[in-house]
Amino acid sequence: MQAKLLHAIRADLDLVIAPTLTSAEARTAAQLASEMLSFLLVGMDALEDTLPALKQRLRQLVQRAEALAAEAGEGAGPAAGPGLVGSELTTDPEYTQLKGRAADALARVFAARSSRKAGREDALGSLAREAVQVEQAEQLTLQQLVNADMADRRDPLQAVETELTRERLEGFVKARLGQPDAGSVERVERIPGGYSKDTWRVRLSRGINGHRDLILRRDLPFGPGENTVVEEFELLERLADAGLLVPRPLWCEPDASFVGRPFLLFPQYPGNAVFGEWNAPAEVKRAVCFEVARLMAKLHGLDPQQLGLPGLVTNRSPVETVQAYVRSWRDKWQRRRSHPSLVLMTAFDWLERNAPAGLPRVSLVHGDVTFRNTLIHEGHLTALLDWEFWHLGDPMEDLSYFRLVAEPHVAWSEIMQAYQEAGGEVYDPARAAFYEVWRSVRNGTTTTTAWHGFLNGYYPASKAAYQGVSLYRLFLRDVAARLEAVTL
Repeated sequence: MQAKLLHAIRADLDLVIAPTLTSAEARTAAQLASEMLSFLLVGMDALEDTLPALKQRLRQLVQRAEALAAEAGEGAGPAAGPGLVGSELTTDPEYTQLKGRAADALARVFAARSSRKAGREDALGSLAREAVQVEQAEQLTLQQLVNADMADRRDPLQAVETELTRERLEGFVKARLGQPDAGSVERVERIPGGYSKDTWRVRLSRGINGHRDLILRRDLPFGPGENTVVEEFELLERLADAGLLVPRPLWCEPDASFVGRPFLLFPQYPGNAVFGEWNAPAEVKRAVCFEVARLMAKLHGLDPQQLGLPGLVTNRSPVETVQAYVRSWRDKWQRRRSHPSLVLMTAFDWLERNAPAGLPRVSLVHGDVTFRNTLIHEGHLTALLDWEFWHLGDPMEDLSYFRLVAEPHVAWSEIMQAYQEAGGEVYDPARAAFYEVWRSVRNGTTTTTAWHGFLNGYYPASKAAYQGVSLYRLFLRDVAARLEAVTL
């Protein structure tokens, strides 16, 4: 696991970061860091294959050295030193022990030679030569492995990710958009970030329905939600028809042959999402929070059956719907986890037993209402994005999620007033408390899934590793803290 993680970090350092560095000092630091990472990678992986042969030579050396030291009548010599290890690149205990025994025995032999007690100069000289050759072989092997590793500059994503080029997109435009005469592809630009999907800016010379500047949202080779943008297409069309501020897709392409994965095309809506600190005037924060509240009220008030969305299971009771959703994520966690978690095991048990019994009906739920999934332009909400977690469920799930990010900016009572005035139900703290546990359990499962994809080579990107290593532990800590407030 660690070797794969370091390999992804070194690939980013060599292929993404280093080429952009401008100062000589920064380039030198990047080169040194890359080489050190290569040594660590070799130590965790390829070096292990060479240790059996090295250990065998060390055993033979130890036997010869200890036998000659005993013949020379030399007792215990100076110890190899406290805290020494065979190599900083391996923690193999037998290798460390053999290296220490060889050093101690060799010290006794050298002590015998210096005191002229040896009497077998030829044998001692041969032993010394063998000692040098053993460690020389170790170092030459190590350097060969490091050189081979550093010469391998392949991007680990090349094997699983199709590069979205103008030529590839031109093929799609000609095959699919020739009739509306969308024109030619003038620009393709990747938008950095995104843990669940791959996003690009595209410009066409003529465009689709009057839109030349587009957003292409593509499935990753393996996403943390294990879903596809195709599943969002009909939902977004119907929500846009219902007047909700959502991006209306212009095209759904389920055929992966054009750009490697299925994708959706949208108009490029004005605005930006909020990442990190929200540095906006207080009146802008209030306006956006109220607009999100009104959008949620409209979403939650829709009748899912009247929308006619395919695949919806509507014959369960509300509490059974929530329980089934929790079970589906528990099953995913059990399939995708790379190690056990006592916290998540306890949380899933608690969630299934404590699904809100007072839920009167199910609604459409976004599942991830945060400012990073909004577009904000000139102080107002223009769209709620990223619907990959939509499902039938409890409106309190969205409200609980949004409260986490909105309450630092606007009083929750004011947001709930706007929500209820727009047709939303009264906020239920007991039901919302259930989703305070749930949200990080779900997110902990998505990060576990991303880590599974990274480890198994489905998507060996550093951002997938970051989810499994860093974000997973963030959510785990939050779940544990939330469980302290409930009866288990």
